[in-house]
Amino acid sequence: MEQVEYPRVAVGAAVVRDGRVLFVRQTYHPFAGQWVVPAGLAEPGETVDETIRRELREETGIEVEVVGLIGLTSIAAPPPAHVFIIFLCRAATEEEPVADGVENAAAACFSLEELAALEEPVEPQSLRIAVRVLRGDYQVLPPSDLQSGTIFTEMKAWM
Repeated sequence: MEQVEYPRVAVGAAVVRDGRVLFVRQTYHPFAGQWVVPAGLAEPGETVDETIRRELREETGIEVEVVGLIGLTSIAAPPPAHVFIIFLCRAATEEEPVADGVENAAAACFSLEELAALEEPVEPQSLRIAVRVLRGDYQVLPPSDLQSGTIFTEMKAWM
């Protein structure tokens, strides 16, 4: 019997604080050395909002409030395929982000001007996310009862 590989679910976050977006400088392939928005893969039994909260806690030490869904994309090649869900989040505390030293070597918030002046590479999709968020060029599908795993207040938001 042929083994079927289903797409993986990945989540990312645009965490906005004082007109700046949180980035981490990744240490591993395929984005080693690049600044990216914090992201990671869902674990079995997790809802996607739980995944992004866990990833941000693990990668940067900060707690966040999920404001809502701002993006969805899929990547088919190279394998394995991924469905990438992008959330808008806000920091729930005043703590500064700190790199975990494993998955990322640095964590910092950048304005549009600071991103443009960076000498280090910024991953293109992460840059697009940050630019759109900082320019206000997005719509939010707000969360509802996240404890139950229900993300959207109305299904007609999809239509």
